[in-house]
Amino acid sequence: MFPVADLIQLARSLAVDTDHSLGQLARSSLVLLNLKPQAYPVELHQETERILVLQGEAGVEFDQGAVRLASGALLVLPPGQRHAFSADSDAVVLAIFGEPDAAAAPISYY
Repeated sequence: MFPVADLIQLARSLAVDTDHSLGQLARSSLVLLNLKPQAYPVELHQETERILVLQGEAGVEFDQGAVRLASGALLVLPPGQRHAFSADSDAVVLAIFGEPDAAAAPISYY
């Protein structure tokens, strides 16, 4: 039988705003986050970051404005984009860092 991981239960067992590495895919890192209402620092990454909300709702603030992300929403941030989770975020989030494999087929979001 293949193992099944309950990412929501795992994330909710983490201390707030701690990263839990789920591993790496080629040149990408998977990080599970448990966000609760509190102040979050501004972040800036040198690789593309994909933020997938698995449960709850998270806000992401930028110099250009802000967005709200509900369960199932995926936000793609380019390298060097300054951002922070909003203080009212309450969500389980999977962050995927890295660039897609050049040999992989492009993903169509529509």
